[in-house]
Amino acid sequence: MVEISEKKERALTALQIAVDRATAFFAGVNANLFDGYQTAHEVLAQLVFWQWEHVRVARMLLAGQNPDLLAGPLPALNRAACAQRRSMTMSELIARLAAQQQELDALLRDLADWTIDFPIKQGGRPCTVEDRVLALAVSIENHVAQLKRAAVARQMRSTLN
Repeated sequence: MVEISEKKERALTALQIAVDRATAFFAGVNANLFDGYQTAHEVLAQLVFWQWEHVRVARMLLAGQNPDLLAGPLPALNRAACAQRRSMTMSELIARLAAQQQELDALLRDLADWTIDFPIKQGGRPCTVEDRVLALAVSIENHVAQLKRAAVARQMRSTLN
């Protein structure tokens, strides 16, 4: 059986790798790259927003408090995240994501019980800390992958023209 500390380390490592890949990708991509749904800037703004929510909830869990959770459908929350960060540059967003990741990593390392529920918004399904961290890593990786596919498609279209 895998020790809890090993699972914790694997999950934290997966999240760090996802954030590192994302920051490297966003550092070299045009903010207006469009994946058919949103621009790279909008995706990064949402990643920063959700990373901050994870930090906020982790702080509350660490303090033994019930987190005050966001309410509303994900698309509306994501639109609000984009609107709030519209004036930020890609560099500012990248720096914010990296700093928030450092803070989240430290908070999660201090959180002893990873079997507790780590909620992120009202109405969400129960999710252990480990599963929440892995879900965040996968979400980041998926957003970056979708934008990478959009960049390849854009390159192919320009080559054909």
